[in-house]
Amino acid sequence: PQVGRCSKGVPSFRAGKYIFVSQRNVDKEFLDISHFVPTYLEDGKVYYCGEHKPSVDTPIQLRLYEALPNVNYIIHAHCYIEGAPFTSKAIPCGAIEEVQEVVETLKKSYGTLDGSRYILNLIGHGSLVLGRTVEDIMDVQYYGRPLPEIVPEVND
Repeated sequence: PQVGRCSKGVPSFRAGKYIFVSQRNVDKEFLDISHFVPTYLEDGKVYYCGEHKPSVDTPIQLRLYEALPNVNYIIHAHCYIEGAPFTSKAIPCGAIEEVQEVVETLKKSYGTLDGSRYILNLIGHGSLVLGRTVEDIMDVQYYGRPLPEIVPEVND
């Protein structure tokens, strides 16, 4: 039920001091380890190693890994997850404001940022699955976003 060119979601993982993010403009259906770019955040700036650019949402993912100390794996998809809470604001893919919206929604929905597994729908955008282990990000029931999607305005 994926929308857009990321037909299988956009994966990333933490290993040592690096966050490995999938390459930009690569078919995510056929990823192997060579399609991941080592990245890191230093003094608020994103750095990457090698000749391939990482996914456009790398700045968001790096900041989410920083905010969520127990998370080692993230899948970002452009479809929704059954039973997952929704963010309250529609934020475009790649917008840095997404970090704060995700963190606030996780705190509200889960009560902590020290958990080992989270599922979250990004209203008008897609979803995130975040986990400590690979098993934590498996067995998620996705469903397609309605297109065109009418996003209700939520008053704070």
